[in-house]
Amino acid sequence: AELVKVLVEDFNLKTEQFKLAVIGLRVESEHEDSCCVTIEPGPEIAGKQRQLEAEFLDRARQRVPKGFRPDYVRFAKIPTNFKGLVLISELRADYKKSLETQGLAIYS
Repeated sequence: AELVKVLVEDFNLKTEQFKLAVIGLRVESEHEDSCCVTIEPGPEIAGKQRQLEAEFLDRARQRVPKGFRPDYVRFAKIPTNFKGLVLISELRADYKKSLETQGLAIYS
């Protein structure tokens, strides 16, 4: 909810214009989970994606409490089932692939 507020208030987006999912992954550390955010932009905000990519992490880190601060953000489709629920295992696998292509170590 805190990260959604950043998109709505700082970037003037409507909640129906995007989807957001958060998972914890051990990136570069065997002991601490990193906060990994996936944003699925709707077609209406395609023109704002560059701005979001450039500014979302900084703005979110300034505005949200420490426990909610994102470490990584990516813009991609969020896997869901037929009811619209997020498929966490698929999201986790997709995010791991994305981080590994950036040369980051992921711990299970």
